[in-house]
Amino acid sequence: MRLVTFRVRGRERVGAYHDGVVVDLRAAYAALLGESMSRTKAMRRAARLIPGDMVRFLSLGDMSLEAAESALEYVGSKRIEGLTYDLNEVTLRAPVPRPGKIFALAGNYAEHFKEVGMVLPKKSRPRCFVKVSSIVIGPGEPILLPRGMPPHGKNVHVDWEAELAVVMGRRGKYIPKERAYEYVAGYTIMNDVSARRTGWTRSYEVPDIERDKFFDWLIGKNLDTFAPMGPWLVTKDEISDPQNLNFTLKVNGVTRQDSNTRWMIYKIPEIIEYLSTITTLYPGDVIATGTCSGIGWRPPDGKAGTYLKDGDVVEIEFEGIGILRNPVKEEPPIEA
Repeated sequence: MRLVTFRVRGRERVGAYHDGVVVDLRAAYAALLGESMSRTKAMRRAARLIPGDMVRFLSLGDMSLEAAESALEYVGSKRIEGLTYDLNEVTLRAPVPRPGKIFALAGNYAEHFKEVGMVLPKKSRPRCFVKVSSIVIGPGEPILLPRGMPPHGKNVHVDWEAELAVVMGRRGKYIPKERAYEYVAGYTIMNDVSARRTGWTRSYEVPDIERDKFFDWLIGKNLDTFAPMGPWLVTKDEISDPQNLNFTLKVNGVTRQDSNTRWMIYKIPEIIEYLSTITTLYPGDVIATGTCSGIGWRPPDGKAGTYLKDGDVVEIEFEGIGILRNPVKEEPPIEA
């Protein structure tokens, strides 16, 4: 299944992209139940099994997934008013618009380590950081170049990072890697947008050389709109091997990143095992598994990097998932 969060007629709903249309899963399931029970009872049961929020939907586990499958079978390839919509009739949100937690991997592809001038360490444990959930945006929404940095010139260092995102489907702590996939709901795409230099003065004094080497993980990774995600959540049963997916990232049609998830240093089960020793993982939590070489930042060769600018379009395509496309715009002025 390709699960989506979509907005239509001012309401946000959980649906599925199926046979070229978006299916309103709750409405379709209620219509199915309505053939054997009262409309009121059918709507109540459908609302209980298919909530309007993706995190709650995933929290119900197999009950919700089975109801969703039944809804899709009921609709089939038909177009039914009020139950199905063309893509151009709805607004796709990120599949999980409000994840509880977003973890991201730093340096999980050897070639990316090399391109930023770092020495690949001996394998010990994943290097992780956190992105806040409020910065998540969906397909088609703009990545905003912040007003806190100049809109032009050498300080504009907003970069792209194509990543496979794992969405958790079950609560778990101390999950052994051998059972890690049992806790996964599915996969989507995330762009771990990064500001290499923000132009903001830090609140502490360090020598210029050290300041240039230091990356501020809070500011650099957590500016508004710096977590595009989507276009949908592909359930794990449709991805036979998440460790063998080709993916590319293009800026204005030019390929900048091109790799395969097989080149991850730490595989998905290892990442889940490690993170679940730190904190309990919950349904709807997202883990971005790191990026490959091909980012805009180019410190080792001494050449100027190529960074995002107003008017650019970023497209990330993952085999078996789809394309996440986002325009780039300067952040508009704050209205008085």
